Amino acid sequence: MRLIVLHGLDYLLELELVSVIQVFAEQMSPGPAGELDEYATAFLSGVISHMILHWFRSEKPVSQEQLSGLLYSILAGNYFQIQNDT
Repeated sequence: MRLIVLHGLDYLLELELVSVIQVFAEQMSPGPAGELDEYATAFLSGVISHMILHWFRSEKPVSQEQLSGLLYSILAGNYFQIQNDT
């Protein structure tokens, strides 16, 4: 995988990651397909594929466990929190 990234072919990896994540997201959708599902799937696939590509490009990548823990924390809403300043 790192060779793919090093040789500038990461767009192929990104396309494949996006397709796999889209299939996964469709199966995990919380309800019947709605008009916003494709946007939610596009968001999720973009986030995960870019995170993985960043990991491959990193000089000192974190462990797989750290990466999956971070992803879980973000998706569970425990990493970034929107503050209401009113």
